[in-house]
Amino acid sequence: MLSLYFHIPFCEKKCNYCNFQVCPKDLTKPEIWEKLLDEYVKNIKEEIRFYGDCLSTPGSIPVSCSKTPGCLGGGDKQEIFTIYFGGGTPGLIGAERIIEILDEVKKYFSLENLAELSIELNPYPTEDIYTFVDSINTYAKKYARIRYSFGIQSLDNKILSKNQRQSSFTGIVDFLRGLRPYKRDNVFFNLDFIAFGEFNDLGNGELALWSDPAWEFYNDLVESHFIDSFSIYTLELFPGSLSFYEKVPLSKGEEGGSGEQTPQSQTDLPCIPSSQEGPKRKKPPLGGEGDPDKVGVERSYTKDDLISDEFALLKQVVEEEGYQRYEISNFALPGKSSIHNHVYWTMENYLGIGTSAS
Repeated sequence: MLSLYFHIPFCEKKCNYCNFQVCPKDLTKPEIWEKLLDEYVKNIKEEIRFYGDCLSTPGSIPVSCSKTPGCLGGGDKQEIFTIYFGGGTPGLIGAERIIEILDEVKKYFSLENLAELSIELNPYPTEDIYTFVDSINTYAKKYARIRYSFGIQSLDNKILSKNQRQSSFTGIVDFLRGLRPYKRDNVFFNLDFIAFGEFNDLGNGELALWSDPAWEFYNDLVESHFIDSFSIYTLELFPGSLSFYEKVPLSKGEEGGSGEQTPQSQTDLPCIPSSQEGPKRKKPPLGGEGDPDKVGVERSYTKDDLISDEFALLKQVVEEEGYQRYEISNFALPGKSSIHNHVYWTMENYLGIGTSAS
């Protein structure tokens, strides 16, 4: 069997820590946005048709990819084990386009034994997400499992605002409470968090994570078992993210460099994948004053020990409430871990479709 990953590269805004190839809506001309989404879905469907023909069981039926050397398609449809829509923000293209893609998959692949359909979403705009979830629940009600992964990231308003997240603590609370009517026996909810390593200074030499109401809500939410699984990641910054370039200075004499910090502007961010990764830095000579261990070529965004401390705190809460760690960053109630992720970790077959899908 085969699993499918669809990359949907669209988002409202690019988060400061994100280094994925995405197309932010706020940097796209409004008059071409919907056309861009439709064109992307059209290309996704073309890939589905191509791979559907090529990967079908060998047979004698002429197929569209018969001119491709070595193609053995033309027989029974390839069975699909799991489907995952990642991004970007797949929910941004709307349930109708997701369903359009799934309908195309059904034409060229078999979904009779689909074990899991997963979709990444943001918790905003609230009513749009509820409508999205309700539409997918209705469309996919016969599937064994529908898994929604919501990008919460943090319950601290300062961190959310700083990183271009369009949510707030109270907004997240209201959103999660409003999700209850959409829970089904085959509907699983996952929440994504990031350990940013930013604590509040209490002024007495002690540090506290988030506000008291936020920390209390997190504990109550975990204890309720309403959420089936949690993904808790540690902050890592790579070329392609705004935060990386804000903290890594260019050397004197380099293009665009003056020895000062030179953050990459929003307008420089690629919409569709390109080879340009942002400002380039010369590799310092080894040894002497140029030793990278001495000059610290890459500055830390936050202290690693604080990031580790935050991860440990979030992890401790979920594990104490019965969530089992099944991957480095993932914790789930018994029997509710991500089936699609298991495909990756066990090196099973999967196919990436869409830009930057593999």
